This record gives sequence, structure tokens and C-alpha cells, in this order.
Amino acid sequence: MYSLFRHLLAIATITVGVFAASLGFAQTVTGTFSPTAVGPSAASTLNLSYSGFTSNSAGMNLRIYYNSAAVTPGTPTYSNPPGSSQPANTPAAGTLAGCTGANSFIRMNWVDFGGTWPTPTSGTLGAVPFSTSPTFAANTTVCFVEDLTQGAPQRNIAGNATLAVFVPATSATFTSSPSSLTFAEGGAAQTVTVTCAGTIGTPSPVVISVASSNTAAFTVASPSLSFTTCPSSQTVAVTPRAADLVSNPTQTGNVTFATSTTGATAPASVAVTVTDNQAPAVYTITKATATVTEGSATTDTIVITCTGTLSTAPGSVSYSIAGIASGTDYTATPASPVAFAACGTTQTITFSPRANDAIVQGNRTGTLTISAPVGGTIGAQSTATVTVNDDDTPQTVTVAVTGSPATESGGVLTYTFTRGGGNAAAVAATLVVNTTPPAASARYSTTCGSTITFAASATTASCTVTGIPNTVIDGDINAVVMVAAPTVTGSYAVGTPATATGTIADDDFGITVTAGTSAITEGQNAAFAINCNGASGNFTVNYTIAGRDTGSTATPSATTTQLVCAARNSTAIVTVSTIDDVIIGNSRSVTLTLTSVTAQTPGLGTVNVGTPASATVNVADNDQPLIVPTMGLLGLGLMSLMLAGLAGFQQRRRALK
Repeated sequence: MYSLFRHLLAIATITVGVFAASLGFAQTVTGTFSPTAVGPSAASTLNLSYSGFTSNSAGMNLRIYYNSAAVTPGTPTYSNPPGSSQPANTPAAGTLAGCTGANSFIRMNWVDFGGTWPTPTSGTLGAVPFSTSPTFAANTTVCFVEDLTQGAPQRNIAGNATLAVFVPATSATFTSSPSSLTFAEGGAAQTVTVTCAGTIGTPSPVVISVASSNTAAFTVASPSLSFTTCPSSQTVAVTPRAADLVSNPTQTGNVTFATSTTGATAPASVAVTVTDNQAPAVYTITKATATVTEGSATTDTIVITCTGTLSTAPGSVSYSIAGIASGTDYTATPASPVAFAACGTTQTITFSPRANDAIVQGNRTGTLTISAPVGGTIGAQSTATVTVNDDDTPQTVTVAVTGSPATESGGVLTYTFTRGGGNAAAVAATLVVNTTPPAASARYSTTCGSTITFAASATTASCTVTGIPNTVIDGDINAVVMVAAPTVTGSYAVGTPATATGTIADDDFGITVTAGTSAITEGQNAAFAINCNGASGNFTVNYTIAGRDTGSTATPSATTTQLVCAARNSTAIVTVSTIDDVIIGNSRSVTLTLTSVTAQTPGLGTVNVGTPASATVNVADNDQPLIVPTMGLLGLGLMSLMLAGLAGFQQRRRALK
């Protein structure tokens, strides 16, 4: 199936002259195809118009003869039917002399027999749609005949209209060979062969345009190829760029083909690669270390070498340095970028150290990196090391704590950092030391941070940790401060001691109870230890005893006791006796439970019952049930033998009697 073709052979317009000699006037019919040229399985419409008609009493109609193998008519439409408008449009077989290939016709009614032609005398008759067959391969013509009398033989061949049809070039296929070409710059031309297979139809010739997609890399000799017959072949010369003394990267492109001939298939493109005769420029660091010392007049260098051929002259490469600071630690010449007039040469970056100072900075190391090459690429060695040594002697820093333990009620721990050693100039300068501050805690506040600064000529610096009071028995807490390693290696040394630990003491009291032993035998004493957890002081401790035997004694006898904590963790003992009875299975337990604690010493902190607040001693029974002897199998056996012997003895006595 083919759509409407863009290139039309001609506009076919036919003017039909009808002469009615008996009537003495001229009648004209015009037929025009739209579009005037199509391909197979396409559509075109025959438009009909008229002029010069006045009247006709004989009746008349128009027959349109056509080749039914080439086209098929559709249903006509009538724009301005002048007569009774009864279309007799059924296709019928019929030939017409002078109309080549005509074998069918369709009738368009104008005026019925006996009718007259109405006004206007000119206008549009209507249109007949035609569709071409799939095998339509040549122009075809339709012819008009005016039939003056219904049923009479046709008369007056009035004219014809031609519908132009392409024989398309879709059956012609074009290919290219080889699929790729490779050149060195300045190399000899190579050819690409374009081959036509199949048949070239209309229009002819088929023009194949040829182009280079990268004219800087290669050119093509022929801008186009013209094919009139198939099979046939034509060649295209492809020439690489001229040789030069500049390094160019490998270039690629395509020989491209295109055609505007409808239906023709252009060949595939051919890949082209053009290599360089020169090795590309490469920038590489060939001396990769430089070391200078503060205050020294001695310089050192980093060397960059260019090998190969520059693609752009002059070339250059940039550099940057991380880890040390220009001006503060060193100066470097020349500044970035470093220029190369040609390859095969080197460029030197010279480093001078900073002026002598009294600051301990330690030895500092930076990394030089080359980048942004112009005219070449960066080689494998792209970094270098630059070291600036310090000539000032580092000092040693230690830390110690005073005021420990400090109470949580505002007690202060003081951490003192001390520096010593080093040259006099270093001691006379300020020094910032890295520190590890105490862990964050709600138990204290601190002025210790991640650094501490020694003022010029000062040998000590300090920070503090201050306790924050609360009413919770939470025990003592340690606050640890350390000297950390320097940011710049060698700016100071971490001495001994490097760590100081201060304690914030809990001033809240908690009284707890524990059992001396968890199990005893009846008749023994159950012992309970009431423990003092906190600062020294006098306390009244209230408690209950459960499970106590009737008649047993307790020391002290009251359910309150005075607990005098002369020091932390003092203990008061409460004993409860148990009765050694004769009741079998009388195991039991004795439990002492703290109920409250009252401070008797003024100024003490909060006093609480701590955990555990109760303790239990299990009392085991020592009474045993009466044991009834039992006889085993051996005894039963011996008794049986004795009874049997006794029975035999009795029988012998009876026999003797």
C-alpha cells in the first residue's frame, strides 16, 4: 500500500468540447483529477464542471469510460444536478474507441429524456471518487462521451482526463560496503561502494546524497550518486585529514547517505575512524617530593614533565596544594598554571619555606595535585608531597585535678594543665592544646571544652567541673579530662599524666537491708544487716519483722534502731532468734522490711529507704518422723527357712508319739 507521492508527474486537466450541430451552440465539460498523481492503492477524485448549456429537449447524460483493472469508481456526488438528478451510476462493461484500456463506464445523468437544461448555464456537475488498484503501475486515462438520446449509441467523444501514477522506487534497495573505514591522518583515500539491488521505477533517476559527519576528520569526494538502473554499483572516495605536527585525539564520524526519492531506501552509514600520527601530550610529575625548613634559605622543587606532542601550542597544566597554606607555610613559583611551549621539556615549581617564628606548628605536609591539562592529558603520577619542617621545639603538656572528691551541692573540681620544655620562644608564645572534656552529665557543669589555650608565657591553664545538687541517691560520679593529640603533629607532646579523674560525691542517703545468710536451721538466729549508704550521720530506722516465732527474741527488741554512720557504708545488725521445737515439717521464714528513715543530725541531705528494702532468712525444720524398721528380701528369706524348719520339727515329734 502506498500513500500519496510528493513528486507529481503532471497536472491532468481535460476540457471536453461538446458540439451539437443540430442545436447550433457550444457546450463544454471540464474534468480534473485531485490529486493529479497517486500511487498504487491510493485515491483521487474526478471533479466535473460545465459551461455553455442552454436547453436540450432530447435528454442527455455523460458516460465516463475507464480501465477497471487500474481504477475502481465510487459513488458520485452531484454538486448542482441540472436535471431530474436520477443517477444511473452502476458500473457497466463497455469499450470506447480511442480510449486506451477502457473496458467499463459509469453514467452521470444530466437531463432526462425530453427535459430541458435549467439555469445556470455553467457550474459544477459533481465528483466521482476513484481508487487505484494495488498493482496499478502506469498512467491511466478516463474518457467522456455525451449520449444525446437515452438508449441510443454513444456519440461525440468529448475528451478525457489522465490520472498519473508512479511506478515507485521501493523495489530498489541500496547498500554500502564496507561497514567501517580506519585511517591514519594523511593516509591514502579509501572507497565506499554503494550497490543498487532490485528495480528502479518512477521517478528516475534515484539520487543518493553523500556527506561526512565530521569534515575536520575526513571528506567525501562525491556529494551525490545517481542511479538509473539496477543492479549497479558506484563508489565514493573518502579521504582523511592531512598529516600535521599537532597531537589530535582519535576522531570518528560517519559517511552518511540519504535520498529524497519517494520509496527508495538509502544505504546504511559507514563508520570512519581517523587516528593521529603523533603520540598525545602527557603531563607527569617526575620529581614528587619537596622538603623545606622554616626560616631556611634552602629551597626545594617539584618537577613536571611533558612527553608526546601538544594538541594545542602552547600547552599548560594547573596545580593546587592541600594541607598547607600558601604564604603561611610556603611560597611557590611559578604560580598555577605552568606553561609548556612544546613537549619534551620540564617545568619546575620552586618552594621556599615561611620565615622563622616562635610558634610550635610542627612539621606540616601538603599534597600537590596537577589538573586541567591544556593540549594533553594527565599522566599516572599526578600528585606530589610538600613538607614544611618546624624549627621550634615542642612542649610537653600534662593535666591534674584538685578538689576531689567534691560534693554534688556546688563542689568544684579544678583541672590544671601544665606545659613544660621546648625552647624559650615556644614558651613565650600562646599554645592551643586539644583536650577531651568530661562526658556530658546532669550531675555537674563544666568549663572544660575540646581545647584549652595557654596564654603567652603562661605555663598553666585550667578549667573546672562543678557539682549540681539533687535529691536522688545516685552514687558518686567521675569526671575524666584528658590531653589529646595535637592537630598538627609535633606542635606539642602529650605528657604523663595525660588523664585526670575527679569525683563528684553523692550527698543523698539511702538505707538498705541485707540478710547475713539466706538459710538457717531452727534454733539459730536470723541476722539482718542495715546498711548506711551516704555521708556520716545519725539516723532512726523503722522496720517490721514478719514470720517471727512466738516467744523468740529480737536484738534490738524495738522495731526501730539507731544507726550511727561514723563513715560511709556503716552497718547495724538486727538478730531474730528462732525456736527449736519438736514439730515435724515446721519450715518457715523470717523477713525484715525497712519502712522509713529519719535523719537526726541537722544539715544532712535527703534520707531515703534504698533498695533492697527487705531481706528474708529461710528457717529449716530439724525434726524427723519415728522410723519403723522394715525387713528386706534377705530377712524374709531367712525367716521363711526358719519357719519351714520349725514346721518339719513339729511333724517329726508327732510321728514319734
